Amino acid sequence: MVTLLLIVVLALTLAFAVAIPIALPRLSNSGYIAVCWIPAVALGLEWVFFEPLARLLSYGVILAPLLTCLASILLGIVGVTMLMRGSGGPRAVLVGATILASVPGLALLGYIVYAFSV
Repeated sequence: MVTLLLIVVLALTLAFAVAIPIALPRLSNSGYIAVCWIPAVALGLEWVFFEPLARLLSYGVILAPLLTCLASILLGIVGVTMLMRGSGGPRAVLVGATILASVPGLALLGYIVYAFSV
């Protein structure tokens, strides 16, 4: 049962990392707001299931959070581009969605800065 759950989490992470960049050129404000929460939830699921994933994948366990964080950086860039373009819609909601989408990517960048400064 746990193995099946882990396979589902990995499949969703991989699908997220592949499908989002393909769909980004056609995303509207409402579409962006609808998908902005996915990186944070995916990273949370990966954190919750880290130990079973580590047993199953060994050193490959880093790939799922890495893909999620990279896709999160991409979503953050798209959100800032939408804000700068000034497309119609609630600006405060779009700012919040961009911040939410960028949190996993910012965590990765913070870890990289910390790792190279120590």
